[in-house]
Amino acid sequence: MSGQEELGGGTSSTVYRTERGTALKVTDFPDLYANEIEALERLQGCPHAPRLLGHWTEPPNLGYIEMELLQTKPSGGKRSAPGYEDFRRALRAIHRRGVLHNDVGRDNIMYRGRTPVIIDYGNADVSKWPVRGRIDFLSLRRDKQPQ
Repeated sequence: MSGQEELGGGTSSTVYRTERGTALKVTDFPDLYANEIEALERLQGCPHAPRLLGHWTEPPNLGYIEMELLQTKPSGGKRSAPGYEDFRRALRAIHRRGVLHNDVGRDNIMYRGRTPVIIDYGNADVSKWPVRGRIDFLSLRRDKQPQ
């Protein structure tokens, strides 16, 4: 997008910083767009999900999702960095609202201050009921690539 700073992206979308200081996700996968909107609307008010500021589509199949701009690192330095239990609480909060992310990893965790915020809900499962069960495994390490 002309005049916008690209913040990142993946195979199905690109995220830009807007002039207003928000994040704008642009995708050309209508199913992922619809799924992400459904999940984000369900998660509004959850401290571990991004605030949804608006969304719209343009023909033929572009979807736009405007969200709050988050930090890539927690504020406060290493001594106050969130730990494993903080991430487990974040997942539990999302699961209680009936959303199963399906792609949690280091690249999908950002921060609002010190609070971990899980992003990118295009592949999430959204249920009418809270997700029940234990969270036994959460890997936040980067896998080393073969050299």
